[in-house]
Amino acid sequence: MLFDTLSSVNKLSIDVDWAQLGDFQYTCLKNGLNGVGIPDLIIAQNAIRHNCSNR
Repeated sequence: MLFDTLSSVNKLSIDVDWAQLGDFQYTCLKNGLNGVGIPDLIIAQNAIRHNCSNR
């Protein structure tokens, strides 16, 4: 059952733009958000790139 559920999830490619990640990290640090890790930034970057939202 779990395998079927996971198999039905829409899969998107992950393309890392390291320069943009640096910009994101700089923006986070500048705004006092120093607990955001690289994996989180990669997820955010790809969600933005693929127009994903929680709506």
